[in-house]
Amino acid sequence: MRRFGDRLQKPERKRKAVRTAQRLLTVFAVSAVLQAALSGGGSGARTGVRLFGDGSGLCAGITAFGAEKPEDMDEEDWSRLQDNVLEYDEISDLVKYYNPVYRQASGRLEQNTGLLKETAGQLHDAAEQASGQAELAADFGDVYTKMTMQALAQTERRTAASLNRAAENADTMSAGSLRYARLQLENAVCQMVIAYQRTLAAQEMADAAVELTQAAYESAQTQYSVGLASAADVDSAQTALTSARNQKESLENGLETLRQNIGLMTGWSYDASFEIGVLPAPDRARIDTMDPSVDIDRAVTASHQIEMEEETSGKGTVNRERKFRNIEELTNELTIQLDSLYQTVLECRTSADAADTALAAARLEWEGSTRRYRLGMIGRLEYLQAQMTYLQQESAARTATMDLFQAIEDYEWALKGVTGSGK
Repeated sequence: MRRFGDRLQKPERKRKAVRTAQRLLTVFAVSAVLQAALSGGGSGARTGVRLFGDGSGLCAGITAFGAEKPEDMDEEDWSRLQDNVLEYDEISDLVKYYNPVYRQASGRLEQNTGLLKETAGQLHDAAEQASGQAELAADFGDVYTKMTMQALAQTERRTAASLNRAAENADTMSAGSLRYARLQLENAVCQMVIAYQRTLAAQEMADAAVELTQAAYESAQTQYSVGLASAADVDSAQTALTSARNQKESLENGLETLRQNIGLMTGWSYDASFEIGVLPAPDRARIDTMDPSVDIDRAVTASHQIEMEEETSGKGTVNRERKFRNIEELTNELTIQLDSLYQTVLECRTSADAADTALAAARLEWEGSTRRYRLGMIGRLEYLQAQMTYLQQESAARTATMDLFQAIEDYEWALKGVTGSGK
């Protein structure tokens, strides 16, 4: 029987886990530490975020932070932002009007240099802690957590270095930089919501794995009692059950951590009760309108790094040539990235189509097993094994759909100036 954890060992699964962790944690690490850094002085809520104007901080539910309804937003949309359901299409406005980091940073541009240095130091310390957690996860054989923590530590170290460079090169954050920072925060929340849905799907598989390994353990005990199984068989079944339970607990903890972090970045307190809506279906029609050779102009215009390079001094032949050379190199890199993102979209669409076809076939097999179980033709253990096979295929199809959604989103983010490399 194929064990639940075996699928995590595939190289492609490892690469996807690392890529997801890197995208997810790049800006979240900055946001989380900035929240702590900004909490100094005054009375704060339990979240550690400094209070605003009227003394209102993060409370149990959506918070105001002095935000008022924008003139160009109707009452219905504004009301949706303040309910207890976070929908994917609300993320941009939630970050803009409720993210404590962005709202405070927008009013304290002149203090960013010292804050960036302090944040960089805290990120470096956090990277060391993440490395320790990765080692602990490795000791327990938790491959997914190990890869995630390793990616987190690597991302935190790179982000700390970037923050140090930013502090050295500028005393204040320009309006363009603030806009780019908001886009990064929005992107980070989007990545976390996608990761939440991925983890939720994995949790359902883990629940089924616990039920299956529990039945297998009970069956091994019964067989041992009548001499049809050895003590080693019972021990092996018990080990599998323990592993499945640990995996389930790890996923449950991961879900709660993600939910809390998503809430903190969109205006809720860490203990607030709110729902995270399902992801929209991938916009397959959008794929047909993608054209990297045309869209590259939008990506270049939106690139913050190219924008900063264009604003550098071009006086003198040497400086002018260096400036133009740097812009050309950045443009070439972005062109390659955009084409790669487009190819990923096409590959994910093919994979999603194949997974849907495989799921349809698996559903027929599962329905047949269900009928045989109800007629008493197969036992509970065999039934659970058939159920697990179907759930694995269902999970693969859901994952493929989320991969396609993620790929389309990554392409769209590149056109807004946000890519995996931050260019």
